Amino acid sequence: CALPIFMRGVRFVVTHLQYPRKYTCTGVARSPANEDFFEAESGRTSVASYFVSQYSVRLKFPNLPCLKAGVNKPVSLPMELCTIVPGQRYKGILSGRQRKGVVDATCKRPRDRLDAISVAIPTDADDPTMRDFELSVEPTVQTAAARVLPPPPLCYKEARTGKESVLHPRDGSWNLRDKALLGGSQLSRWILFVLAPERDVSTEQARTFVAEMRRECPKLGVRIDANPIGPVRVHPNDLEAALRANVENKVPRPQLLFFILADDSKAVYGKVKRLCDTKAGIVSQCVLAQNLQKGMQYLANLSLKLNLKLGGQNLRLETGLPNCARGGTMVVGADVHHPSAMNQDSPSIAAVVASIDPDFCRYAAQVRPQKHRQEIIQELDIMFALLLKAFWTKNKRLPAQIIFFRDGVGEGMYDEALRHELQCLRVACSTVPVMRDYAPKITFVICQKRIHLRIFPQAKDADKSGNVPSGTIVDTDVCSPTEFDFFMVSHGGLKGTSKPTHYIVVHDDNNFSADQMHDFVFRLCHMFARCTRTVSIPAPAYFAHLAAYRGHFYAAQDDDRLFGYRISSLW
Repeated sequence: CALPIFMRGVRFVVTHLQYPRKYTCTGVARSPANEDFFEAESGRTSVASYFVSQYSVRLKFPNLPCLKAGVNKPVSLPMELCTIVPGQRYKGILSGRQRKGVVDATCKRPRDRLDAISVAIPTDADDPTMRDFELSVEPTVQTAAARVLPPPPLCYKEARTGKESVLHPRDGSWNLRDKALLGGSQLSRWILFVLAPERDVSTEQARTFVAEMRRECPKLGVRIDANPIGPVRVHPNDLEAALRANVENKVPRPQLLFFILADDSKAVYGKVKRLCDTKAGIVSQCVLAQNLQKGMQYLANLSLKLNLKLGGQNLRLETGLPNCARGGTMVVGADVHHPSAMNQDSPSIAAVVASIDPDFCRYAAQVRPQKHRQEIIQELDIMFALLLKAFWTKNKRLPAQIIFFRDGVGEGMYDEALRHELQCLRVACSTVPVMRDYAPKITFVICQKRIHLRIFPQAKDADKSGNVPSGTIVDTDVCSPTEFDFFMVSHGGLKGTSKPTHYIVVHDDNNFSADQMHDFVFRLCHMFARCTRTVSIPAPAYFAHLAAYRGHFYAAQDDDRLFGYRISSLW
């Protein structure tokens, strides 16, 4: 039952006393109040009988279970005598509409947010506790020196001539008009599944969308040489059987499984990805029914994803990354996805991705389940050994430099993460059989997104959204005087106030200067090839986040065969 999980940690007040006494719920009793017995001073009695004799309260609903409260001296309290304290945070998963409502309600332009913060600053006249402790808060915001990095030039192709062309981002984005993807791809074998009733997506609508794809995607270099098999209309409950019937023993195998979904249900999306990745072993692409008529821009964005999934290359940096030898550097991203606060049983999912090409465009990924809400990656040595093997298989060499971006580590866990995970990286390197005494230079960088600091520009420096420009760096005044850290807003503002990312270099064998590290991070923020905008964290860290999220769909199946490896069997 989900009720004990939902109620755990919720504060409530009881109404049978003459004063409003507060409790924090620790669980829900298994038995109803008239069958929940305990030892009272007068002997063994039920909760319902106790309230009649002690408080002269006869329960109207004695068949309901009681709320549990207290740890050292637990008590049982009838639900009908409890009132939930208003204004508490809901810990469950919000629907898409609810998330949109939260964003709309909390989204404020930078100037409006700064004004709201200024009004909310407490004074000793307002707060007696501050007055008693002789504390005060400076009413003005702290100023800090900042600078803006120039965007790196990106390489695409001219759509007409096919020659390589340089494109210069502006305000954290760029336009692919008259451009084509650097390395195109070809799609000739694919199957179209429609996971929606005819009234939501007609067969004619599906075929019209395919025709539009065949017309627009080749403009960016994604050739679609044939219509798909289908559309195959299937209920989500019958998806596994439909995949078996249409994909199993198919020669040649399809390159892509394409799905039109009725809505943004995570259950359906998760099932599609799990079955395609772990059963069919074929890449998949999902689109929502509501997006079928969005036009050219949507199809262009879809082409970016399709090209990557079909083995193409969207772009590359014109001048590479600073302080790196071409072909001898691996950039790595790592993240851990935790279940929601109300989920007390599911494992956390650790993901590590690593570049395996000189252009930092192609990545290999490893995903593992681990203990519930365990942040430190427990099997990093095994996962990284497999990624080194993937690098060796493609390049016939091992990287001399490894730049490791770790996402999601809280401030109190820096030392533990560095101690355990750096050691795992070195253990993985020591187990490589193709090179004796392999010891690459490792740089370990922590990326923190969940921070409260915001950077507000002066009016003359703001971009069109009112935020600081893409590439803004702050590495003085508000940074640590002893650590190698900085704040960066790499993405361009769209809505609300841009949130900076805090980078902390906790280990550096490669001797990056501050300027080199700033430029390195900013360039990687342009390499998230699924869109034509800079992103808020480096591409490998972003891919690790996506891989960990995908992995929680796999873990829902509880199939250890998807994750089980021994280190002796890696090479």
